[in-house]
Amino acid sequence: MSRKEKLLLLALVAIAIAMRVVFAWTGQWSTDPDRGIVSLMAMHMAEGRAWPQFFYGQGYMGSIEPFLSSLFMRAFGASGFTVALGTAIPAALLLIPIYFLARRMAGPIAGAVAAGFLVVGPDAFLAYMSSPRGGYAVILLLNAIVLLLAVRIAERAWRKEESGAADWIGLGLCGGLGWWTNPMIAPALAAAAAILIVALRGRILKPGIAYAALAFGVGAAPWLIWNATHGWESLSMGRSLGGLEQLNATAGLLINRIWAGLDWGSDTHVRVRKLGGVLAVVLALAGYASWRRRSPSAPWAFAAVLIYLALFSVSYMLSDFAYTETLRYILPIYLPLAILFGVAAAAFAQRRVAFIALPLVLLLAPQLKKRWEKRGPDPRRATVEAAPAWAENLRASGVDALFSGYQKHWLNFADRGILPVVEFAGDRVPLLDRAGLLAEHPAFFKGGSIADFIARTQATGTTLETKMGAVITELQPNSTPVRPIATEAIESITTLDGNPVPQLVDRNFDNLWRDDSQQGEPAPGVEIAFRHPVKIAGALFFSRERQLPIYTQLDMPAPDGTWTTLAPARAISGWYWSGPQPYFGDLYSHTETRCTPTEITRLRILCPPSPRRASYRFRISEIVLLEEDPSASVSTAHIQPDLDAIIAACRQRGVHRIFASRWVSDRIGAQKLPDLATDYSTRLQRRTDDPTASPPHEYTAITHLNQAALFSEPTFARDNRALLEATGHTVESLSLPGGELLIITAAPIDPVPLAWLGNLLLLDHGDVRLE
Repeated sequence: MSRKEKLLLLALVAIAIAMRVVFAWTGQWSTDPDRGIVSLMAMHMAEGRAWPQFFYGQGYMGSIEPFLSSLFMRAFGASGFTVALGTAIPAALLLIPIYFLARRMAGPIAGAVAAGFLVVGPDAFLAYMSSPRGGYAVILLLNAIVLLLAVRIAERAWRKEESGAADWIGLGLCGGLGWWTNPMIAPALAAAAAILIVALRGRILKPGIAYAALAFGVGAAPWLIWNATHGWESLSMGRSLGGLEQLNATAGLLINRIWAGLDWGSDTHVRVRKLGGVLAVVLALAGYASWRRRSPSAPWAFAAVLIYLALFSVSYMLSDFAYTETLRYILPIYLPLAILFGVAAAAFAQRRVAFIALPLVLLLAPQLKKRWEKRGPDPRRATVEAAPAWAENLRASGVDALFSGYQKHWLNFADRGILPVVEFAGDRVPLLDRAGLLAEHPAFFKGGSIADFIARTQATGTTLETKMGAVITELQPNSTPVRPIATEAIESITTLDGNPVPQLVDRNFDNLWRDDSQQGEPAPGVEIAFRHPVKIAGALFFSRERQLPIYTQLDMPAPDGTWTTLAPARAISGWYWSGPQPYFGDLYSHTETRCTPTEITRLRILCPPSPRRASYRFRISEIVLLEEDPSASVSTAHIQPDLDAIIAACRQRGVHRIFASRWVSDRIGAQKLPDLATDYSTRLQRRTDDPTASPPHEYTAITHLNQAALFSEPTFARDNRALLEATGHTVESLSLPGGELLIITAAPIDPVPLAWLGNLLLLDHGDVRLE
């Protein structure tokens, strides 16, 4: 390699670094939620607070790139720019193995054009080479290095020469690091294996292979260790692969995305022919240039690149990721295309170097056009810069966690961790999820699901208009004091056509109402007749099979004999009240519908169809009807339980296990007391990396309550005690702030299956695993 060539390569890498640093600077005001996750990972590593092995919430996408970002953050401070440097630098270094792969095929000109094509690259390529998404720059770099090292080893092996241990170790180490980083390394590993099998000609008992295997294990160690303790969760990625019949459906998607990704226009109807023609010409010219080169390494490099291109294309088309409208999943295809473009361009320069101007113009013109169109200041800058002051203001108002959808996740880095912004259904970042579950004064971004929940349960709250959107604070449950309607007050329950249905209101979880709600058909429902007038205030719906209806509606008879709406049809989300706080999903999830207390003798419960789907199926296990409690002046749901008093009472009376609301159970369980066990959230226990993973059962099935106690609101304590005594338990009741502690002083010898629903106890004779 001549001095002039070294200077050329150095200049290309320097320009690539400069360009990526510029784009890292101009793009630092991104509000992309995926980038927000990577920024949080880097910040947590820089602060030493956490060392995630994978992108938060996933079992793939290793954390090499965020770790590099954390180093820049430690050196230059926390900012969107320093996080992006962890992506920009490996993305610039990618040019080096690309240069040498193309050079081995057709000489320095091929290497220069291939690397030059990726100095900036097409718009989609640049977006992920200067804006962090978790590991795309690193995985492309590792792919290229694996191919280059495999070509080096194959060339020597074919001549029966020994490669140095460094090449074998480098191949294995980069392959292992790639396996940890992203499954996108698989095509490169398979291509490397293919050419090495041929080149070695059966001579597999070589020290180099042992070196590579050991180095692969070292590089993949984080993947191996994590999966050994998480049920090999990363292997679930294999479920995204479809059958061979999927190839026909996804081939067009791949071609369209390659065409769009190269910034070559959007004329859909001719993309297949155009791209096919372009690739045919490029492959012919690349093959001709490689043949003219007559280098011993050219055929190995050409074979490795073609095998890699073919394997990646097939794996992409077989994967469900092919149906995702994004160009990020075709990023590996830019590597072989850049190399083939460079080698094909070298064919133009066989007679005269000046001829290379034509392919360069064709390749670079779309890139330059895109850069020209994207000039100007970033309109998101003001919003991002306002985040710390916004978070400080909410903190000053008493808010200690803010619930939102995933799209707002960027705020966690933009506000530098001042205020945790937590996903509704469980945050993928364990530190944030814990902060949300144990928050004392949570707030909520005003949106569809929480708005429906507030309207459906007639909760109250204060709405604040902030720079980031409307925020609901001081969210409180309905203030009407209620109690469950006694089962003796119910005369009958039938479907709307008069047929009997399972006894859904008998405090027994053994029943199940299955039905389908379909557009264009009457809403399925049940009619309940009472023995005497009751002042209905709402209803609670439970489903052991986690299949609640999407909509619920309560109707009552009008004076003229028709039916009128008591509680209108509203969408059901995963929100539910447990203690003084709303929660979303897992452990005690149920649906609550409230209405203005109204005296009635009959009630209809309907499950109206969804306007957004043709039909849905639901399974309801139990309905608990609520009536206004005339003996109470205010609802006890607003009273915050005294955790210290509960723990002290349990210790004084020898209680070793307590069942309570999630608010109580989570807070006591998080303390990990050696003498008091609680049934607390799986998300706090983090047995899986997926925060939305469901517990083994929706509710806790119990049979033995020796040395146990139940803590629930006084609203439900009366019914819970009655059920316990009716099933042979001896109970001592103790009033504490926020509820009643029911202490079981003696339990029946024969086990009685019960189900704890977070505030309410039911008989449970279902086919479930008992604990």
